[in-house]
Amino acid sequence: MPLSSRTLLGIPKTNLRGTSWAIPSGVSIVSTISADGDLYTVTVSSLTTASLEPPLVVFYLKRVSRSLHAVRDGGEFAVTVLAAHQDSVALRFSAPGLPRGSQGWKGIPLRPAPVTGLLIAVEGVAYFDCCLVSCFEVGDHQSILGRMLSCDGLEPSASFLHGNSEFTMFRDAGSPTVD
Repeated sequence: MPLSSRTLLGIPKTNLRGTSWAIPSGVSIVSTISADGDLYTVTVSSLTTASLEPPLVVFYLKRVSRSLHAVRDGGEFAVTVLAAHQDSVALRFSAPGLPRGSQGWKGIPLRPAPVTGLLIAVEGVAYFDCCLVSCFEVGDHQSILGRMLSCDGLEPSASFLHGNSEFTMFRDAGSPTVD
């Protein structure tokens, strides 16, 4: 019997959130410059490649996110896929009231992405340098679809994951380990 939207509306948010957190996801940071020239960086755990031809990535941000407005207005973003040892970087850019602009990057080894010049964390696993293709509403979030202008690996390291409200890493394919 297929689930109707009425059935789903009855699920308490705490159940939905707890169940959703059981799905492990990679942790990345996204940097962008708003149309006003302000640097924004935010942690995301929803990044995935959407297509290889054309090369597309997608991630989601809350509709109220200032970073969402900056990505939409600026039209470009750079993603760093974080390495397992970069939990402090993930936490720094996920905190409310986080430091703005280049202050937020203080102490993080960085370099400009090759095409957009946006910041990438060089100790990450990989990066994607992108231009915005589209944004659309998905519930209380917006989907950000970007075309890869450049991408490459960075440091050969275990990837940083989040699942079950804990930080996790993949040491090799198929063997997640909780630290």
